[in-house]
Amino acid sequence: MDGAPDDGFMIRRRPWVPVVYDEEGQRRMVDAVLDRLPKALAHVRGLDLGEHARHTSVERRLGDLPAEAQADITDLVDQLELALLLTKHAGFRDQRETRLATTLYTEQDARTDSRTSSFVRYRPSRYGIAPYLWLTGAAPNARPGAVGTITNSPLPVRGLAISPSANGAAAEASVASLLTACGYADTPVRRSSIPFRD
Repeated sequence: MDGAPDDGFMIRRRPWVPVVYDEEGQRRMVDAVLDRLPKALAHVRGLDLGEHARHTSVERRLGDLPAEAQADITDLVDQLELALLLTKHAGFRDQRETRLATTLYTEQDARTDSRTSSFVRYRPSRYGIAPYLWLTGAAPNARPGAVGTITNSPLPVRGLAISPSANGAAAEASVASLLTACGYADTPVRRSSIPFRD
């Protein structure tokens, strides 16, 4: 995780993990959350959620707990994140998707917004304005794991697959040109073998 104790935010970066499409695998992830829930809730019931808590950072609040409580709550959040980030309908199983997930936990106040503005961006979506994390890599002098920077750093892209298209060859050529323009000239582009149906 990244974010100093008084920053009012934490950033969690996960390694590449395959998406879970089958119902049994998804059930195991949900069970892992439910199995940890009673113990974590017992610790949360003991928290002081008064005025002090509203003005204390997420990380410091967790740090005030006994080590066992910290471990239980962190483990619960970890399993909950996995269930939310890696579950996808079985109809998409042919995508064989692997995800690199970065999650921002933040206090909702102006002070936090000013500290995350270098890497939180906004885009229009069908649901309204959607925030997203701008993954740029860390500046050379940043603390380990930091993402709060505007210094560009290449992502570890090993290849790119494009979905079925009526104009497959043209789509492949334009994606290859885009990769070259963005500094990924040697990155292979593969067209989907799934037949295109309009």
